[in-house]
Amino acid sequence: MSAINDAYREEAPPPQVEAAPALTAPATPQISPYEERMQQASAALQGSNWDESIRLVQEAISHNASNPKGYALLGVAYLYGKKNVNAAATAYRGALEHNGAVPFLVNHDHGQMPVFSNVCEGKLFVTPLGLTFQSADSTHNFEVAKKDLNEIATNGVMGVNVSAFHLKVNQPGGKPINYNFAPGTGRKDEVNLLISLVQSLK
Repeated sequence: MSAINDAYREEAPPPQVEAAPALTAPATPQISPYEERMQQASAALQGSNWDESIRLVQEAISHNASNPKGYALLGVAYLYGKKNVNAAATAYRGALEHNGAVPFLVNHDHGQMPVFSNVCEGKLFVTPLGLTFQSADSTHNFEVAKKDLNEIATNGVMGVNVSAFHLKVNQPGGKPINYNFAPGTGRKDEVNLLISLVQSLK
């Protein structure tokens, strides 16, 4: 969970600097209630304290309902912590409605046989504009605009045992490129959520 959590970790305020003799000490850096709750929620998430993370991020959202990071972090806690896909879907849609990005942990197939014998781990982000894949080793990163996405669907044969799905991306003057993925959790309901979010993009 730490890789997903890091994508939404709020920066901690810098440490207070001691004043030189006879000088006024600088004011203690202030953070907003939203930032404070997000930091606390991220720490709870990293410690697998799902319920506490959800409570804290909900408080953060109550302080700033227009920031998409709160909804995204709430979705992560529900999806990967509580395994509650319906609650995660509501949170993720909230993030997208506020022009944010929502992450899914995936394995990207490198095209060798047998399928998914050679993969890289990464995060597939759904954004209001399309999809962005960031591999853990940064060697297979790519972006797909919604207008260039020919198809996103579950696989009928290849990788069915790992709930695989694919993207077909249009290329100028050529055949679409096919990308195969599997959810890091192996759960089909997670794939169905991802597909539904992409299909709902305008």
